[in-house]
Amino acid sequence: MGTGEVTWLLNENGKYDIWRQRKIGSADISLDKSYGRVKKNDDGSYAIVTPHIHRLDNGTQTEFKEVHSLDEITGDKSDTKYYCLSKDVALSEAWTAPNRDISLSATSLLRQ
Repeated sequence: MGTGEVTWLLNENGKYDIWRQRKIGSADISLDKSYGRVKKNDDGSYAIVTPHIHRLDNGTQTEFKEVHSLDEITGDKSDTKYYCLSKDVALSEAWTAPNRDISLSATSLLRQ
């Protein structure tokens, strides 16, 4: 049970991230958002993705979805509002944000 497979299956093969797991090797599965998401690796093994939590101005702690590019936000069809860029992004042209409320946390956005 601690391999991550049960959590992956509970989340309908990774389609959702409702169920979380403390760590690989542990059978501690929970709805607690502070636990990690389980992802399936290309080799069929499972890994934990640590949640990215920020405190909002109103004091609540909210999980931000980690993305690697602004295009991932543009193409995201989920109801996610909070995003965190995992690396610096260099912009060569203006980015058109999706037509919905979003909040973006980034280390740096550089214009080339």
